[in-house]
Amino acid sequence: ITATTGDINQGNEGCTAGGPLGFVFCPIKNLLDEANNKVLELIADGTVIHTEVFAPSNKSGVALRDTWGKILIIANSLFALIFIVIVFGNTLSLGIDSYTIKKALPRLVAAVVLAQFSYFIAGAIMELANLVGQGILTLFSQGGTLSVAALNKGSIGSGSQLVANILLEILFLLISLIAALVGILVLALRQIILIGLIITGPIAFAAWVLPGTQKAFKLWWSNLLKLSLMGPMIVGLIGGSLFLKGVVGTTKESLLVQFAAAALPIIALLYLPKTF
Repeated sequence: ITATTGDINQGNEGCTAGGPLGFVFCPIKNLLDEANNKVLELIADGTVIHTEVFAPSNKSGVALRDTWGKILIIANSLFALIFIVIVFGNTLSLGIDSYTIKKALPRLVAAVVLAQFSYFIAGAIMELANLVGQGILTLFSQGGTLSVAALNKGSIGSGSQLVANILLEILFLLISLIAALVGILVLALRQIILIGLIITGPIAFAAWVLPGTQKAFKLWWSNLLKLSLMGPMIVGLIGGSLFLKGVVGTTKESLLVQFAAAALPIIALLYLPKTF
């Protein structure tokens, strides 16, 4: 998922319509366009899960796979222990009834199989999240890019409108800079946590077998899904708001509606922390 400045010119076609003020403010506006797109590029690039580091051909991927393999050995030992507990639960007076045993045995078999492929299962979920993010980006943008072109559509006419557009973009830039700084740190932490989730996958599936430890598996699974889908959510928020602003900007809606639509991308940036 990338953001480029390829759509800027399309959004700036009406910049010269600002009258005498256009000669002064159009260069400022073009500079703001470029700055905003650079920030969007940082945010969009950060939403991508760098699954290439998991590849066996990558040095870090080899180390990661080796670590996962060691955890898998521990998980397989736990499976053997769980099997003994389930089978001899009644004999050893561990308080495990026959109904629990009937439920746990099929789950144990499934968990053993899934644990052997947990590395690939987690990787497939992350790849799918990247594809969903790219699909959302393609849906809400032209040429598969995020840009501020939508901020400009229908908003440049008189000199006062040009000045208002510049003020809007300055506000957008300030908020997006803050969102980018926070987002880059959070998304970097997200990448680290996802690596940890991949490594601990076998243990998580072992925890899925017994009722008393299923909460640990649910925590692992929910975090894997949440962190993987964080990227598509961010792209959807920003891309959707820019798209709606562009649609409303080309219509003859009232000034209040135009202002509300212009505020959508800013609101989307302010809402980004909710995805973390």
